[in-house]
Amino acid sequence: MLSAREAARVIGCSPAAYRVRPHRARKRFRRAMAGELARGSHRGEPAQPSQPHVRNSSGE
Repeated sequence: MLSAREAARVIGCSPAAYRVRPHRARKRFRRAMAGELARGSHRGEPAQPSQPHVRNSSGE
């Protein structure tokens, strides 16, 4: 396993940036999920599937 310093060098950023990026990503994810919960998507109901495209008799 790489150290934070080694991993930062591999991806081309500072060790501090390497450590903060996952923190910020988790924070954005929590906010996005909170928005989903506020919209009512948390009820365990599956998302509505998209309607399949049905061709008509003329092949369109």
